[in-house]
Amino acid sequence: MLMLVALFGFLLTGINCNSLYTELGETRSELPCCQGQFVKMCMPVSVNITKLGDPKLHLGIIKDILDFKGPVGEAANSYLYENDEAEVTITEHNGDIYGHAWLDNGESYDIEYCGDNIHVIKQMDVGSMPEADEITNDVFGNASTRIDYPEMRTTDTTTIVTFSLKFYYTPQFAAITADIEGFINEVIAVTNQGFINSKAPVRLQSCGLEMTSFDETGNSYADFDTFKDMKESVEELRGTADAATILVAGPAELVAGATLCGLAKFDSIGSGETVSINAKACMLSKYVLGHELGHNFGLGHNIEQKPNPNYADGNGYLLPGGKYITIQAYRTPLKERKINYYSNPDVVFDGQPTGVLGSTNSVRVLTQNRFAMAALGDESKCAPITTTTTTTTTPHPTTTESYSFCVKKGITIVDHLQWRGYLDLFDCIFKCYYDPNCLGWLYNTQHNYCYNRISIPASGEWDGPDLTNADCAMEFRCYDKGILAYYWSLMDNIKTASAEECHRTCRGTLSCGNWRYKDNLCQLYNMHLEQNPSWDSGSKRC
Repeated sequence: MLMLVALFGFLLTGINCNSLYTELGETRSELPCCQGQFVKMCMPVSVNITKLGDPKLHLGIIKDILDFKGPVGEAANSYLYENDEAEVTITEHNGDIYGHAWLDNGESYDIEYCGDNIHVIKQMDVGSMPEADEITNDVFGNASTRIDYPEMRTTDTTTIVTFSLKFYYTPQFAAITADIEGFINEVIAVTNQGFINSKAPVRLQSCGLEMTSFDETGNSYADFDTFKDMKESVEELRGTADAATILVAGPAELVAGATLCGLAKFDSIGSGETVSINAKACMLSKYVLGHELGHNFGLGHNIEQKPNPNYADGNGYLLPGGKYITIQAYRTPLKERKINYYSNPDVVFDGQPTGVLGSTNSVRVLTQNRFAMAALGDESKCAPITTTTTTTTTPHPTTTESYSFCVKKGITIVDHLQWRGYLDLFDCIFKCYYDPNCLGWLYNTQHNYCYNRISIPASGEWDGPDLTNADCAMEFRCYDKGILAYYWSLMDNIKTASAEECHRTCRGTLSCGNWRYKDNLCQLYNMHLEQNPSWDSGSKRC
């Protein structure tokens, strides 16, 4: 039954020309990025990043087409898509993508790069995730002892202020995250979208990335203390940033009363201890980074859980007449769907204000304290995040400037049809996906014949592309029903200065999927498509 459901999902996503990805039909719980007790399903997918920024986008997990709403804030590589049933953010990083889909029916999905040219889409079990918390104690956090900063407050309620965050991570987090920078970029995009949704004049940027050496214990409070005291002072921990956080993988099993999605110092701008800990599984599905940063700003949970002792209106909100709660609120049996909004009486969601004047207005507190938060560090000294750790997978080459790595000197690619047997459609596609030399597949629907198009290098005077490299592939046909495609057809002869320019030209030419180059002659090829009702076909990359 699972195979039939997966295959049906593939057909839905494959046929739709707006599809971001094609499901490859079998859950892969053994992949490192699929580990964790809150992962309900983890499906390998083939992504087509060229669809990002298109006016319309289709995801197989969402019934209707999504509309492109624009970039997330100022992030040119983060995209916001919406329709009546979903909000989706997607971030591209070095040819890979991370994404999060919030569905109105309560489902939550993450898209993640797993390394080795594999992406997955994960359904997350949000209902089983623990809550996040804040730390208040006799040292600070109480209204009677906290350091105030009235000189930083202002009547300016509109200027957008950017504050910065230094990221740390544990070895356990690195073991299950192939592209740490890409993941962080997506988390920042989701967090900023929460500020944008709520009309809060606040934005977040990264300011440094560092791997720690301590092992996670599963006790969030103990790990938080270890992190907080990891350096000589909290100022050294923050570096030039305004705040610091550590990303953890989370435990294999929950420690009762001690395992949380996140933990942060409450109302800590005055003391400068703007630190937090965040568990990976919760960061997108529960907006936990935005939640913990909210605690640093002075935001509490919902009044029903515990009224905010320092700001009477700095509380999360349970929207009336429905099932929704804002970022800071704790869920209840009847209010279980967290939306990416801070409480604000002036912002409406599902026909209801997301706050009440005087009691639930987190945006007022964020707005009031934003200048003080941004004054803790020096954003001008923040460099783009770069990892200094070595992961178990090889990152994709950056393809924005050079395609020299795609050129094979004296080698051209010839397709060879390889008989795979009498198979069902899913198995035929799956065999191609896991064969590094496979470029595409053909399937006879009457007799269950399966052929894979195998890349065969031919030596000679011509240069050609490395089509087995995902970053060099140019043929993106997800699923063509009633189409037989099995050989390359010459489409054009042009003059180029180099083989690399020939490759770049092919990439920019509609339907071009292969090329060869010699002595300034660039020959462009497309796949010959022949209508035949007995055959379906598609390319490995989609």
